[in-house]
Amino acid sequence: MSKGLTDNEENFLNGLVWEGITDPNQQANVMAQIKAESNFEPQSESLNYSAKRLLEVFPNKFASLADAQTVVDAGQESIGNRIYGGRMGNSATEGHQYRGRGYVQLTGKDNYQTYGDLIGEDLVGNPELANDPDVARDIAIAYFKQRNPDFSDIGSVTRAVGPANVEDAIAERTTHANDFKTRIPEDFTATAKNKLMNLGTAAKDGVVSLYDDAMNWAGGLGGVDDVEPTQPEIYSVQSTDSDGLGMVAQRAGVPFATIMELNPNIDYNRINVGQQIRIR
Repeated sequence: MSKGLTDNEENFLNGLVWEGITDPNQQANVMAQIKAESNFEPQSESLNYSAKRLLEVFPNKFASLADAQTVVDAGQESIGNRIYGGRMGNSATEGHQYRGRGYVQLTGKDNYQTYGDLIGEDLVGNPELANDPDVARDIAIAYFKQRNPDFSDIGSVTRAVGPANVEDAIAERTTHANDFKTRIPEDFTATAKNKLMNLGTAAKDGVVSLYDDAMNWAGGLGGVDDVEPTQPEIYSVQSTDSDGLGMVAQRAGVPFATIMELNPNIDYNRINVGQQIRIR
């Protein structure tokens, strides 16, 4: 654990670096949101409402206080199905199943599907995965990148979350961001990048070893002379790849570490339209 950061904070910060968010001020602005939303503890939404509070928060979902009390008496699953059922992709009985989870309270079957697809996890089939720290991290970062705020502006990043009282939230999260700026190690991004490079090298070495074994086996069958070497695959940077190599990796379906390993001389956070990037 880096000095001054909890395990989950450090894990989240690594995720930001992997996705190309490497400026310490931008990192602090994003992390301030997670601090305010969940204190870096992935969690399921509490539906422990009183009937009075349910009627106040969801007035369109209940006919009367008595109606709300009937639902409360039936338990939290009944509450979740009433307030979230029949919307956000949920059937009438799926509201509780796809209630808020994770660092940013991912809610609704449609969102579980969307963000599961983005991060490569079956969140619809296993919604509890959203509370795993690694998965919660990936969902949150994908959430911010989808909304594409000005990461240098704490107000813009806060508005991307959509808190109820925006001005108060900005003030609170500015305090959190300033705190993170004092706790994020100056060399964190460089260290995290080196870790990625090492992971990429280890993965490459593992693939080479498997390839050599396969070729030795094929050679014993007399077929190795017919094997053609794999040609490099090149990706041409598009105008929509504004987030650097992290976006290129996502579009190409290739780990960020692999992109960095194959392109050691490229500034991974500054790329130009039309630039040629090796992806395999």
